[in-house]
Amino acid sequence: MKNVLIEPVGITYDRYRLGLLLSRLVKVHRLQEVLELTFGVEKAMPYFYSLPLALSGCKIFLAGKDSQLRKAVGMAWEELGIGDHLTWLPESSWDNTNAISQRRYDLVWNFVSIARRSDLKATLQGMRNVSRKLVMTVHQNGFNFGFAWHRLLHKFFRLPWTHGNLLTFWPSIIKKMYAKVGLKIIEIVPFDSPPWPDPPGWRDIKWHWHELQINLAQGRKADMSTGAVNFSNNYEAAQGSSALDLFSMVPALEYYKSGKFPKWMQTLSFIEDHLRPGILRYPFSHLFYVLALV
Repeated sequence: MKNVLIEPVGITYDRYRLGLLLSRLVKVHRLQEVLELTFGVEKAMPYFYSLPLALSGCKIFLAGKDSQLRKAVGMAWEELGIGDHLTWLPESSWDNTNAISQRRYDLVWNFVSIARRSDLKATLQGMRNVSRKLVMTVHQNGFNFGFAWHRLLHKFFRLPWTHGNLLTFWPSIIKKMYAKVGLKIIEIVPFDSPPWPDPPGWRDIKWHWHELQINLAQGRKADMSTGAVNFSNNYEAAQGSSALDLFSMVPALEYYKSGKFPKWMQTLSFIEDHLRPGILRYPFSHLFYVLALV
C-alpha cells in the first residue's frame, strides 16, 4: 500500500499496555456490555481500542462512519473471531443521546479523544447517564517528559495544536470534573511507561505533514488547521477494502490474533509493573486513566 502510515512500535506498546488494563477490568468488575465513545481520532487506527474487551468476552458497542473503513474494521474483527461481539451505533448517536439512552452499559469509556470535546463536563455527565456501573477515560499525560518538547515543536514549526484541550492532560483537573458530575473515582493511575518520551518528536512532525499530503491528494484545503493526523483518512487515501490491509497497518492485530505480544514488550511491561519506582510513574507514563463508579 503506497504512501500509508503504519502504526509504529510505540503505539503497539500503547495497545499492549491498554489491553492488560482492560482485561483486568473485565475480570475484576465482571463486565459484559461496553460502550466505547469515539470523538475523532489521531495517530492510531480507530475502532480497535476495545478489542481486548471483546477478546475477554464483552459485547462492544461503537459509533462510526458508514464507510469503507468501517467495513474493513468489521472484517478485521471477524478475522479475529469476534465479529459477533461488535455492534455499530449511528455516528451521531452520542450527540443525539436518544439513540443510546434506551440501554445501560457496564462500562462507558473513551480513549484520549475526549480531549476534543468542548463540553467536557456535559460529556462526562452523558457518559454517567448511560452507564449502569463504570465510567473510564484515558488521557495523555502532561507530566510526561516529552510533553514540553512536543509543545515546543508545534510552536517552532508553527503547527496548530490539534491534540485537544490541554486541561485534559492533568489528573487533578480531570478529578475535579468527575466530582462535578457525581462520579465516584476509584482509580487514577499513570500507565504505559516506556523509556522513550511521548512523542519522540520527529514522528509527530512527519505525521502532520503526511496529513497535509492526504488533504492535497483528496482536493482539500492545503493547510493543517483542520485536524491532526487521522488514520481513517490514511486508510481512505490508500483505498483499502480488506481486513488484510488493516492488519498490515496495525501490527497489534497480528499479536491479538496469535495471543502473544513480543517478548521485549512483555519484559518492558514487567519492569513497568514491578521494578519502576512510583516516583517515576508520572514523568515516564504516556497515559493515565480515571475509573469511577456511577
